[in-house]
Formats: sequence, structure tokens, C-alpha cells
Amino acid sequence: MSAVLMGAWTVAAASVVLNVGLLVRGARGSAPTDLPQPAALESGGPAPTRQPADPVPASTNLPGCMAQLASLERLATEKSAELRKRLPLARLFRLGEPNPDGAALLGPMIDRLLATTDAVAAPNHSFECRDVVCRLTMVTPTGTNTNPWWQALQRRNTDLRGHTNGMSFHVGTPTQDPVTKEGLVEEAVYFRLGTPPGATGRP
Repeated sequence: MSAVLMGAWTVAAASVVLNVGLLVRGARGSAPTDLPQPAALESGGPAPTRQPADPVPASTNLPGCMAQLASLERLATEKSAELRKRLPLARLFRLGEPNPDGAALLGPMIDRLLATTDAVAAPNHSFECRDVVCRLTMVTPTGTNTNPWWQALQRRNTDLRGHTNGMSFHVGTPTQDPVTKEGLVEEAVYFRLGTPPGATGRP
């Protein structure tokens, strides 16, 4: 389904470029070329005089072009909303633009939850938001029991749960410290930003 949606976007974008190109050409007219003709270069004689091209009349359908552009923008907005509902959170994160406001909102909530577990200290982690998805990446030594932190993130009636409407946990990836060569595991969880109570529109 996502491939069909992306195809619709491609056709819409191509139509916009074509219409704008025709509009600009109509406004400017054809630009004559002053390069000498091949026959003149071979004989050494003067280049024949090139008759100026008839001017292309300026487009008179600017309102129609603007209306079509507005329609395509509405279509792109609708398709974006559909993709946000259908694509996996990890892929939405990869495709999204940075969202520092989302990170500033959820970041402190994440830090508080990770610090209130039975573990000795919060794990080494990073947090980033793109579009409507945020990703928490946690790196721990191989063999560490990370369940207390994941359980803390899933607690009910927390600020984090009140500002998100979905999360996705991903299996850890083995890695190592580049300096000490210590074995590490990198785990990630994705959160979908929700609309706070009393607010409307996209977060």
C-alpha cells in the first residue's frame, strides 16, 4: 500500500513541475540562440542571420495553475497523514525531519523514568525525535538485565504515556566499545507522539 501512495506523490510532483515550467516559459518567451550555424563554421563565411522566433504569448491561466497547486498540496497532506498511520515507527523515524520540540518535551520524562528503577543508575542512552516519532537508544554491557528500564517506560499513568499513543521495542544489536573492546548491546524503542489532552492537530 505504501508503494502506491509514494507513486501518487511522484505523479503529483511531476505534474507541478511541468505546469510551473510551462508557466515560466510562457512568461519569459523563447530565448534565441546566437551560436553560428555549422555551415558557416565549415566555409569560413559569415553566419547567416537568424530570424528571431515569434514571441510566445504569456500564460493567461495563472489562477488555474495556482488552484491546481493548492489542490496538489492538499493531496500531499492527506497522503502524509495516511503514511503516518500505516508505516512502522522505525521507518517513519528514518523518513522524518528532526523534531527538536518533541525531544524537548519527552526527553526529561524518559530521563526521570530510567532513573527511578531498581537499577544502580540510568543506562547510557540517547534520545531523538523526527516528525511524529521519537527513538530512545540504550547501550549496556553484554549480559545486563535491561527489563527494569523497559518496564519503567511502560508504566501506566505517567507523563510519558499521556503524551504518546504507541511504542515499539526492537531486539538488541551486539556491538563493542571502540576503545576498550568491551562487548555491548544496543537496544532501541520507538514512541509515537500523541496529542496532549485539550489540544488539537498534529503534535
